Amino acid sequence: MTEHRLFVALPLPDQTKKLITEFQANLQTDIKWIPRDNLHITLAFIGATPTERISVINSVLEKVSNSSPHFNLKTKSIKVVKGTSGMIWVTFDENHPYTHLAISIREKLNLNEKRKPLPHINLARLKKPIQRKNLPQDPRFGEHAIPCTQIELWESELSHTGAEYKVISTYPLK
Repeated sequence: MTEHRLFVALPLPDQTKKLITEFQANLQTDIKWIPRDNLHITLAFIGATPTERISVINSVLEKVSNSSPHFNLKTKSIKVVKGTSGMIWVTFDENHPYTHLAISIREKLNLNEKRKPLPHINLARLKKPIQRKNLPQDPRFGEHAIPCTQIELWESELSHTGAEYKVISTYPLK
């Protein structure tokens, strides 16, 4: 039986990806950044899934998207999470439509996730500690709005060079 490592995400517009890649390029470090094509906002991590279940997941996502309005997420800052090493995230202001959408997907897919949904974009996974105070802030991240107009089912394939993502299906929000 073939399994796929799946998650549901909000795609990023090109303008947001450009802003992120400019930030990454201007930060002179040895950080291994998440590739541009892998940047997204996770709504729900599904995990290892048999091929046969993908059609059920797509049916659920279609129903959820048909009953969920589009919305905007407003960026808040860039920060290091998980102590002094871990990850670098773009964080967002609290957003009720995002939270409602993420919880709805989790519930309808019977995912056992109890943590409150926290919108973020993972920019890097850190192998070495980085000091929070050494991470510069870009004022554009304090005022950037991201239109969320569709949800996507993504597959993550792990390899020795890192994760490679591909979009399996896309559903517009109403």
